[in-house]
Amino acid sequence: LKGGQGGGGGGGGGLRAVDVSGNQIGRRGGERLAAVFEVHDARLPGVLDLGWNDLGPAGPALLAAALNAPRLRRLAVPFNGLADRRGGALADVWETYLKHSSLIHLDISRNRLGPETAQGIATALKENHNLQVLMIGWNPLGTEGTNALLQSLEENKTLEILRVENTCDDGQEAAAVEHADEIMLRREILTTIVCEYPERERARAPAAAVRPPRASLLARLPAGGAAEL
Repeated sequence: LKGGQGGGGGGGGGLRAVDVSGNQIGRRGGERLAAVFEVHDARLPGVLDLGWNDLGPAGPALLAAALNAPRLRRLAVPFNGLADRRGGALADVWETYLKHSSLIHLDISRNRLGPETAQGIATALKENHNLQVLMIGWNPLGTEGTNALLQSLEENKTLEILRVENTCDDGQEAAAVEHADEIMLRREILTTIVCEYPERERARAPAAAVRPPRASLLARLPAGGAAEL
């Protein structure tokens, strides 16, 4: 995390993106990364991909450090064996750190996250003012967890895409989205909810409330910085 490759961005240079996906970093490597991130959080890049690394129990500490990084805008940690465990450490991380995180895009799909994580994220989303995309599909959130996320949209004002494919028991994602229609109609921004079946996707808001699409924060990254987003 030393030096400045790529320049651009606030604070005088530094890496724009780091992709260490598919390296089987594992628990021990994840713990070491967490220690580095905690000390050097201000140096973390705008984009960080940690997918396919079997982080497992190292997840909470690593995620807490990453979510606290002021420059990080996009974080991907799919396929890492992240799971709710006794004591609720991971749920506490979401509730504590995601609430004020600078992230606009978070991919935690295809882990083993359950209802506790969903509830922690739902609580954070009620106060989060930055996140635009949340990909949490293919996790056993259950109907309760999925509904908690949908209900959080009542108070969240920025989330534009929520992916909850295959998160409910017996394929009930579409039914959960149906129950959230009233919330969708009250939202001030257009929100797309992707469930298991494409034809049941929702992009709903009253006509008077739909504003022209906002310029994406990604589009305002330095030249070349958004190429991998």
